[in-house]
Amino acid sequence: MNFEAVFESLLFLAGEDGIEVEKLTKTYQLSDEDALSYMIKLQKLYKNDENRGLEIVEVDQTFFMKTKGELAPQIDLFLEKYMGKGLSNSELNTLAIVAFRQPIMRVQVDELRGVNSAQILHNLEAKKMIRSTKSNAPGRPKVYRTTSYFLQYFDLKNLRELPTLQTQQKDEKQKELF
Repeated sequence: MNFEAVFESLLFLAGEDGIEVEKLTKTYQLSDEDALSYMIKLQKLYKNDENRGLEIVEVDQTFFMKTKGELAPQIDLFLEKYMGKGLSNSELNTLAIVAFRQPIMRVQVDELRGVNSAQILHNLEAKKMIRSTKSNAPGRPKVYRTTSYFLQYFDLKNLRELPTLQTQQKDEKQKELF
């Protein structure tokens, strides 16, 4: 069986959900090493072919197929013209709050932003950047967290790769020097 072709097809079909290595090993009776080896080989094939518009990325032992980062300006141009805008400044601001403070309730987001964030949070859920679950607090309010699509969108392997405040301050100081 040509596992690379099978895995490529599965990545295409899985879309933003991706494919977990563990599911590949269980389905095809492969060792973790073999399944990972096939995925990495396929990943390298895409990475080394500059004529491809897609790449394969790994986030927490889950592989995804996505557009290459360097094509973002051309992709954004099309999407903005024919499919609506990307993330607004309000959405980016709210998304940053959720990413750095998760799990977080809407009332906490509202306090930090100083405005009602219900619609923005709804938009971010619709764009699959965040997800909500019911908390055990009185009234069972929603609690928001980022999704694996959020990690994929911002090219992060996990939440530990989010920039720290120190990193951001250092970058700002470097910009001031130039």
